Amino acid sequence: MTASFGRMVGKRRAFYPVVVGIILYTLLVGADASVMRAAIMGLLVALANYLNRRSLAIVSLFAAGLVMTALNPLTLWDVGFQLSFLATLSLSCLPRR
Repeated sequence: MTASFGRMVGKRRAFYPVVVGIILYTLLVGADASVMRAAIMGLLVALANYLNRRSLAIVSLFAAGLVMTALNPLTLWDVGFQLSFLATLSLSCLPRR
């Protein structure tokens, strides 16, 4: 989303609408653990693009997991979070062709 919106209005200007869009969408669908994980990962990717840094899905995944468990340690026992985390981890570990 950042890349396509960034082409229209520029990388720097695209950051804030993308962040607002991610936050609004998270609130719209309900802030379940899996949605929060995805939102944090999306915000980290948007921030990396804003700072002209490379982002890796696995780093964003573990950073999101760390933030979520630091804020609420009971998140570790949420089945939605566990399944979402493991599915994202397995997809990011697949070899690319």
